[in-house]
Amino acid sequence: MRGNWNCCVVAEPTSLLFTLKKFAPGDFVAKDFYSEWPIAVSLDGTYHNLALFFDRMSRFSRIVNVEEMKIASIADSTGKSITANFVAKTFIYTADEKPETPQKKPGAPKPGGAAAKALTLKQRAEGRGVE
Repeated sequence: MRGNWNCCVVAEPTSLLFTLKKFAPGDFVAKDFYSEWPIAVSLDGTYHNLALFFDRMSRFSRIVNVEEMKIASIADSTGKSITANFVAKTFIYTADEKPETPQKKPGAPKPGGAAAKALTLKQRAEGRGVE
């Protein structure tokens, strides 16, 4: 997803209003029994909106780490006072998955599992996936 995306996540009427400038899912990083999935995020808003956004993320059922955070002030006439850039990293358990075997038929579905589902989500976020 490229470009500026105006985004309002509504929990309460004026809750999380910010401009999402970048949401770029990265490649999976394989570890012993899990994979890391980094997602580069850039947004403009206020300190309060950023804190509410992180509070909302902390309530996800999935663990999400926020890394490499950089916050800077901006002069914006729309009421936004900061720009924030960070990497949101989530984790996918892969220990129960069997290694992929060569497929006999072209186009045959790939084996399921958490990594396959996460890859589908990544492709959707990049606009390449099937709904």
